[in-house]
Amino acid sequence: PRVPAPFAAGPGMGGEEAPSPKRRRVEDASEATGCELRIGKQFFGDSPSFRLLEATPEVLAAVESGSRVYFSVSEDSEAVLCTATSTRKLQKVETSNTMLLVPPKSAVEGGDGLPVFEAVGSAQFVLESEVASPDLTRLKEALERQPYGKEGSVPGQRPTMEELVGTVPASEEEIKKALAALHAMEVDGRWCAVDQQCMEETFSSILLEIIAQDLPLAAVQVSECMRYLGEDADEWLVQHALRVHSKDADAGAKEGSFAVDLVKASIFQANRLLRETPRIPETDFFEALAARVPGDPLEDTAIRDSVLRGLALREASKDAAPILHYFPEAVLSVAPEARFQELFHRQARWTREELEPYIEPITGPGVTMDGLLLQHARTVVEGSGEASGPSSGSTQTFYSAR
Repeated sequence: PRVPAPFAAGPGMGGEEAPSPKRRRVEDASEATGCELRIGKQFFGDSPSFRLLEATPEVLAAVESGSRVYFSVSEDSEAVLCTATSTRKLQKVETSNTMLLVPPKSAVEGGDGLPVFEAVGSAQFVLESEVASPDLTRLKEALERQPYGKEGSVPGQRPTMEELVGTVPASEEEIKKALAALHAMEVDGRWCAVDQQCMEETFSSILLEIIAQDLPLAAVQVSECMRYLGEDADEWLVQHALRVHSKDADAGAKEGSFAVDLVKASIFQANRLLRETPRIPETDFFEALAARVPGDPLEDTAIRDSVLRGLALREASKDAAPILHYFPEAVLSVAPEARFQELFHRQARWTREELEPYIEPITGPGVTMDGLLLQHARTVVEGSGEASGPSSGSTQTFYSAR
């Protein structure tokens, strides 16, 4: 083919320069050095459609290692990109440039020995991705459909790990971490939540036997618990309850033996106690709690502080002990906007210290505490910087609904 070469401009209409015929020339495209670019047969018609995905270092490393990289989407959420270890939110970035997709090696050799590359498709946009916190709503729903210990629950309808990875928009590693955090139970390769009443009755009975039999907390054995609890005890539940409320096993620990974590045990009993008495003086609460937990863990200030974190709100009183109000973080919505609405409906103003245990669980990659407060809360600073007494210059920051 012959193509016109660039031309110079000469004087023309409106003071502009017009093409000069003397300087126009044509030349053979085949005389140019380089390569030939052709439009392949599959470019049009029934050719496959292409999507261009940004190859971040993590995604590229996963692809090159043969690890699974896949798109995941649920009915009520947007598609995400998952690797084995992370979830990445996607953003469609359109471009006005023409992007031809060409295989890295030439298809044939041209008549003059030049390599010939064929464009097999084009892309009008790029999918960019960044690490994000996974939406685990579908996971919770799947676990709670057929809970262990509930009458009428069908074991065969509980999801396997493969099914969870296929339906929950999150990476496999994140799903496994969430299963542990949600205290999910695996029975015969299938996963489920545990009926709350069954779980509480089982672990409460275990704690009572630990106290009554003076069992060593560092090595509580399932077989011992079964002997003391009687024939009606469910061994699956006993083992699961101990695992959930224990420390990580030591390398030399005997199989079927667990080291009960007193902090976890205290939080467990605190939850039960506050649910039974949603409004209780703080002194009465700790007295009742001490009777339900082995040893004297509540003498440790760190344990006392951690027990109520994200579980109850403290109402200060000038003339009496503070009053505790049951308000568990676990019942709040996962979605940030809904969670903040629930928080401000419960209490109009919060300090940062009060909010932290209720907001930290929904932070993660790309989602910080400061960012959430900036987006969903209004900041009010009270106090003055004027010298007017012993508390001169002191201010306090509160957060309220926008």
